Amino acid sequence: MAAATLCIVIPTRNRSEILHFSIESALAVPVPGLTVLVSDNSSDPEELSRNETLCRRLDRGNLRYIRPPLSLAMSDHWEFAIAQAEGDFLTVLTDRFYLWPDLYKAAFDTMRARNAALVTYGNDVVADTLRWGRRIVNHPESRTFIEIPSGRILAEMARGNFSSATPRLLNTIVRRSFLERIRAVAVPICDSASPDIRFACLALSQLERILFFHAN
Repeated sequence: MAAATLCIVIPTRNRSEILHFSIESALAVPVPGLTVLVSDNSSDPEELSRNETLCRRLDRGNLRYIRPPLSLAMSDHWEFAIAQAEGDFLTVLTDRFYLWPDLYKAAFDTMRARNAALVTYGNDVVADTLRWGRRIVNHPESRTFIEIPSGRILAEMARGNFSSATPRLLNTIVRRSFLERIRAVAVPICDSASPDIRFACLALSQLERILFFHAN
């Protein structure tokens, strides 16, 4: 399988005290051609300075630190950050979440092997720092990939049920080519108060089924 480039985008705003969890977990993903892009929309100059210093310290040639030209609303900031990302594959990881690198790699490798447009995953791959803190867990050996009809997920969303299989930007690896396919239908992608849910609706409207990763 030919080498592919992957970019993990981390939009951040005023969370310098926990940002390092997100960055360190992303940098630990054992995928060749990985880059991590931190887009800093902080309103406090001290936050901006701390975040830039952190990124300089952690950079090993695959970490980029950028700032938007002016303070942006969340959805506009996500759109800006995604537009700066380079690579064949992309993930958005917000500053309050961190990845389990080995499980993320398993999802990425299987997505590529199956030539899927995207793969989505739940809390077994990504964790919430503010809710759980930095946990140490034993990762299960059983890893399941399920193809779920898009219509089933959309029907659940219409009833107000958002399962971990819902392909939001927050829990999805997406091919750049598929992202551009969505852009041809809706620009900007993040034009919503909830850009991750907007992305889910757009993605599901373009796919008959999605690939879901679950670690049992």
